[in-house]
Amino acid sequence: MYYRDIFITLMTSNGPSTSQPENIMGRTDILFRFLQLIHRETPWAIDEYLVDLDFNCGHRPVAEQIADRILVGNEEYYDLYRRAQREVGAEDPYSPDEQSEQLGGEELVLVRFLEKWASLERGLASTVVETVKPQCKYANPVSTALEQVPWIPEDTRLQTIYLKTLRDRVIHASDDPPCEFEVSEGIRVMENTVSSIHEAAPDELKEYFTLASPSRQ
Repeated sequence: MYYRDIFITLMTSNGPSTSQPENIMGRTDILFRFLQLIHRETPWAIDEYLVDLDFNCGHRPVAEQIADRILVGNEEYYDLYRRAQREVGAEDPYSPDEQSEQLGGEELVLVRFLEKWASLERGLASTVVETVKPQCKYANPVSTALEQVPWIPEDTRLQTIYLKTLRDRVIHASDDPPCEFEVSEGIRVMENTVSSIHEAAPDELKEYFTLASPSRQ
């Protein structure tokens, strides 16, 4: 019942607000639209993603935590989450700057970046499951891999941290969206990162890290 109560709290917050409780919850309006798009807008459909959420106001909003758990390694879901942002409106009500411009012609670059990121994220998640076996099912696979997988080179760890920060700006930071150059540079860094991880990985894990990504028609 506890997790259903969390869901009700999230969904009855009714979109953006500048009050502190809403600040803790984050963009529930975007989250709910995303859940509708993936047909999981009922409490029992997301129970599993509500475990061990962090309600500390100094940390990430709860809506972002839930979305990130659902998004891991899924290119289609990343597309649908950005669709939810576009449909609801990307302006962040908690930012002191009222910036809500859409990237327009840069969208294709963003799509390429998120496809490649989802592939890397999925590879790290599979690596964590097979080698670390974390106790928490929804521990962040990128952070867990960087902290506990010993064969990832140090410079590659730093590159991955940079890419994770860029990914968070693409997905959540409407007050500080990356420019097209930053995202293009991120794609280049991503390819180098995947290549380095592939080279360093044990033979049985190399298949998780390839430069190939789904093509867009």
